[in-house]
Amino acid sequence: MAESIRTVMDTWDIVKIALGSGATAALLGGGLQWVKEALFKKGDALKLAKIEAVHLITKLDLVALNCAKARWRFTDEMDYYRSFRWGSNDYPTCMKPDSGIEPSELAKIDQLIAARIAWLDNEYSLGLEMIRIKLEFSADPPDLEEALANLIGHYGYQALRAGEALRKKYAIPSEDLVLKMRGRVVESALQHSSDLVKKFLVSID
Repeated sequence: MAESIRTVMDTWDIVKIALGSGATAALLGGGLQWVKEALFKKGDALKLAKIEAVHLITKLDLVALNCAKARWRFTDEMDYYRSFRWGSNDYPTCMKPDSGIEPSELAKIDQLIAARIAWLDNEYSLGLEMIRIKLEFSADPPDLEEALANLIGHYGYQALRAGEALRKKYAIPSEDLVLKMRGRVVESALQHSSDLVKKFLVSID
């Protein structure tokens, strides 16, 4: 029994010596330094992601504004066409604005939101094809253009929502941010177009 106690005490003495040695101190110091560097890298990554998010929000908001502008211009031109030029082949069209977002810009931000932004153009392309198939043999060209204009409104609305997701994720303030053009609120106009095109695409012929 005395031998066992002595063995335990000897072992504890060795541990105390080891803890006080330079080798152990260096090992612990190196470990702490690694943790510190990892935390700094994580902090730097978050800062870079936030900066990238600000740039992306600017582009997404601009997409929303341009989509609303294109949709409103189309509405004005279509009203004129229906009133004075109905039957003419010179009917108005609505052009989708380019987002200007490069894939490399999505690498540093939250990947779920990045995928959502990357999906914007894919969703537009799919919607475009669905509208063309749906109306190819059953509608006048102006009706097709009307549906495409609503799809562009939907595109802008989804861009606006992606920007809001980035603001929330990276705590970027947006107080009193109401995008307006010619006295009309962009978000409500784009949401209305989004609702119309979704209703149109799920309707039964």
